[in-house]
Amino acid sequence: MSKKTEDKNGWKVRGPLPVDDPIYQSGYIMMKPIHGNRQPEASPHSHLLRTTPVTLHSEPNCYKEHEMKVFIFLACLTLSSAALADEYLGKLSANPYNPDSTSNPHGQHGSEYSSSSINNPNSRYGSQYSNDSATNPYATNAPKLYDSNGNYRGKLSSNKYDPDSVSNPHGRYGSEYSSDSINNQYGAGSPYRADSPNNPYGEGMSIYGDDDG
Repeated sequence: MSKKTEDKNGWKVRGPLPVDDPIYQSGYIMMKPIHGNRQPEASPHSHLLRTTPVTLHSEPNCYKEHEMKVFIFLACLTLSSAALADEYLGKLSANPYNPDSTSNPHGQHGSEYSSSSINNPNSRYGSQYSNDSATNPYATNAPKLYDSNGNYRGKLSSNKYDPDSVSNPHGRYGSEYSSDSINNQYGAGSPYRADSPNNPYGEGMSIYGDDDG
């Protein structure tokens, strides 16, 4: 056994500790006794000893669920903020009784005389010469469609070459075989969906024009 000695600080220590020494293996740091209000100090020889390992535990499931709810809320807030920056042009709907429907000839967004109607041939969003129009076959900045859940459903455009156009038969939002297309009677365009443009009793899809275009 190593000979015990005492250093200048009053520590009872031994010589170099082998790895199989019980003090080394204990995993504890020797602490100097407390005198009065003094706080314990680490031993000057503590570098010879191992510290107790810290075990990291995974977060409780409730924290993860909370973080997911916050993420979803922020995503919806971002989408809402983006929509508010654009001009609301009503609902693309076959329902002639819905006040916001583009099929309501007496409504703000269905009248051929309203500046915010895609049915007005002299308006920014209805003229065949405007780049922001739904009726211009060469427009690149046509109004955008969103369903009741805020999902993007492509551009309400007559441009059959635009990848996002509902008039592009080969595009995601124009193909009759795509579930995201309003031209698919079994997908987004089903006449039984409340937000389908093809439901004569539904609410339709929201139309937004690029206000900064």
